[in-house]
Amino acid sequence: MAGPADLGTLTRSFGLKLPFNLGGQMRVRGKVKGKTERPSITTNFEATRPVAIDRVVLNELRGTLELREMRTLFLRDFQIVADAGGTVQGEGQIRLPANLTDLMTNSPPILLAIAINGVNTENWARLFETSLPLPIGMCIVTGK
Repeated sequence: MAGPADLGTLTRSFGLKLPFNLGGQMRVRGKVKGKTERPSITTNFEATRPVAIDRVVLNELRGTLELREMRTLFLRDFQIVADAGGTVQGEGQIRLPANLTDLMTNSPPILLAIAINGVNTENWARLFETSLPLPIGMCIVTGK
């Protein structure tokens, strides 16, 4: 089993030019089962060090991705804890077209259930060097 991967090094290795800074370490563990033509792939991912995406630092980032028979991508037990305050939990699925090249021209149906708790809006505004027109305080958001 390989150790955690550094996200900055990984993106540079693949020659990816991201419009934001990316740093931190992730560990991914996976398994493949089923027929070769239509395998099911399950991966568990978790940050082993805080992940930084632009100015946002995520102290926790974990979840499970499952690609079932090359038809549906599931996101399960997804959790984020941000350094600026707040948690995001959720799950969802994306139904993939039979021909994956169609992803470039047609948006697949996406089902997502998400809960955002304990977000201190003033902390987030300061993070992006802005201010809010009025104090909002803590936010809780849920949606599907």
